[in-house]
Amino acid sequence: MDSITESKCSSKWVEIFDPDKYYPILETLSSSLTIADFLVLCQVCKKFKRLKECMLRKISNINVWLSDFVDDPTIFRSQLGVFGALLSGPFALNVFELGRQKTLTLDIFVREGANADQLTNYIRETEKYQHVETTGTRRTYCSSGRPGVKLRITRAASPVQAILTLSRTTAHINFITWNKAYSLFPRQTLLDHQFYPLGSLDNGFGSGLSELAHHGWTTRDIVWPDLADKTACKVKGRLRRVGDNSSLVISLDTSSVQRPSAPDSVIEYAQFRVEGRGSPNEDDHDGLQGFQNPRPIGGFRVVPSQSRDPNLRKFLTIQAQKVTSAAVRSIFTTASSEWRTYLTDRLNRWAWLEFYKLESDNRPALPPRALPLVSDVPDFELPQSWDYADDQIPRWYQEWEEKNSVKVKRGERFSM
Repeated sequence: MDSITESKCSSKWVEIFDPDKYYPILETLSSSLTIADFLVLCQVCKKFKRLKECMLRKISNINVWLSDFVDDPTIFRSQLGVFGALLSGPFALNVFELGRQKTLTLDIFVREGANADQLTNYIRETEKYQHVETTGTRRTYCSSGRPGVKLRITRAASPVQAILTLSRTTAHINFITWNKAYSLFPRQTLLDHQFYPLGSLDNGFGSGLSELAHHGWTTRDIVWPDLADKTACKVKGRLRRVGDNSSLVISLDTSSVQRPSAPDSVIEYAQFRVEGRGSPNEDDHDGLQGFQNPRPIGGFRVVPSQSRDPNLRKFLTIQAQKVTSAAVRSIFTTASSEWRTYLTDRLNRWAWLEFYKLESDNRPALPPRALPLVSDVPDFELPQSWDYADDQIPRWYQEWEEKNSVKVKRGERFSM
């Protein structure tokens, strides 16, 4: 066979993967391919670029999968945006695995209080779900019109912090907002098909393994951090944020979805760090000082990294401490004491400027020990004219990173 004939045959073979020409064939093949398979194929041949576009389009069309749970996915996603709710659990993992497994459970994380109440009312009144069980902060709902389907709503001070700190393995840390899908450990989860254990071995961890088993994960896929060498345990010790270079972020089709007022930075500048839980002086990184107190933070238990329990060395933990301020509408998370100090200082200054912009009759009297620009502003009902600094977080974070570029460990970039 001459080179010209060989080239033509190769071209014809590649054309089979063209979604515009042979969509039925590609759809059949994609039912057996993982996202990792698509990425590998795209690296084999430049002409497979359309495959990646097809894969991204399949994930982007998330309404198809949501239709198993709600009558109107578009309105439902608008509700997610308005109330700042996140979808996680087996549903989110299944989206990144291109919907290969039928998932009957939808996990929703929403901020406690008015947001959770209003979203729950929508689920009950519009989608006709009934409350059937309460376990801690999680409430389970079922619908007679959808046998076997469950919605699990978890109320938390910070939904993203709850997902980071309560997930039992790295393979569980995927979530979906009204407009984007996030996988925080895509290289390990999607390409290597491996997961690291988080927390400790208990019934909750066992339930998490059962969920993974439904998606084809087995005990063979676990990586024990105490048995892996430093080069193998790549997830450990680095300071990260949601949406960084090590994350996989896929934009979703937002046609007809109502855009919320909160910017994406509320999610994408949630800082966290994966830590080991070994002997004293092990894993002693900047920023851990604020996590050595085992008292509850925002309703979630923060486990000290320097634990004397030898069994805990076999597990990792995710550090993410919430930051609240009158200067921002949203709750952000930090995992570095330096970034926390940098952020709170600027938030305090912002809040005090807004405080003094008000007429003296419209603001409360200062407590005797209040120090403007240093302490928090007094707690009072903020007026509509109050200007919030949520949109400033990305700029401040970039400034902080530039000042601390030597200290911040940057991970391997994950690209598609």
